[in-house]
Amino acid sequence: FGPPITILLMGWIGWKYKGNIGKAKRWSPFLLMLGGFSIYMNARSLGGFTILTAFLIWFRASLWGRWVAARRLTIGRILLLALTMMITIGGVKAVYSYTAAHGWLGAKALKKYQMQSPGKLGILLGGRLEVIPAIFAVMDSPIIGHGSWAKGPKYRDYLILLLDLGYRMPEQQLKAAIEHSDLIPAHSHILQNWVWGGILAAIFWVIVLIIAIRSIWATFQRPHILFVPLMFIGLTCMWNIAFSPYGSMMRFSWAMNLTLLILSLRLAQVNKYKYSHHESLYCNHILQSGQVS
Repeated sequence: FGPPITILLMGWIGWKYKGNIGKAKRWSPFLLMLGGFSIYMNARSLGGFTILTAFLIWFRASLWGRWVAARRLTIGRILLLALTMMITIGGVKAVYSYTAAHGWLGAKALKKYQMQSPGKLGILLGGRLEVIPAIFAVMDSPIIGHGSWAKGPKYRDYLILLLDLGYRMPEQQLKAAIEHSDLIPAHSHILQNWVWGGILAAIFWVIVLIIAIRSIWATFQRPHILFVPLMFIGLTCMWNIAFSPYGSMMRFSWAMNLTLLILSLRLAQVNKYKYSHHESLYCNHILQSGQVS
């Protein structure tokens, strides 16, 4: 029930405050607690993106956030924003690692952490075993792929490489993963579609990723009624493209997600005159006068 409840809450906050980030930030502490509860309930990505959304709401409402939003998007500012997000993500990861390693999140989370964390490539790959076989499959046929519902039992054997990388996978669980199916595994929209449909299928998801980034940045610059849900869903979409399998209900949710991304981008473009140089001039005045709280 976590994802629908979280999305409904984000949508309600957006509807209630109509893009008024100053008022929406009142919900940031609650979203932080909700994110922490999600992680406690072993929904790590859901909790992480809820916490990141709370941070973005607070940051956009701050003077520094308004100043950043009023600037043109240059390489330097992209790197600054990326660094800020990396620090925030690193902080969330550090808190999770500490609490999980000390058993504060329960026995199940502790066991999962101990199994996924000791490898050379960290917990990110440890929780996405299928990335390794997918990479080898892409290398074997990068242009045209292997076809829909591609099968190749030999690729599942590459999961054994996880042991060489230092991951503590129980032998029985690893054997079950290898023998589970003949389908070539993939834990990423881009990799899965690259395996199935070749390079053009991968390029399609790169284009969708660019749309997601543009929509998030435009909405951050010019907040509107969809700001809060867009931040959460936009970040989730970027994560899914890179690290989630594409199938089952994901196919239906993308119909909503892509519509939201494009609609939010359009609303931000309509609002571009509302958030013009006035906010930039105000921020510069405050910064130069030293009245920063």
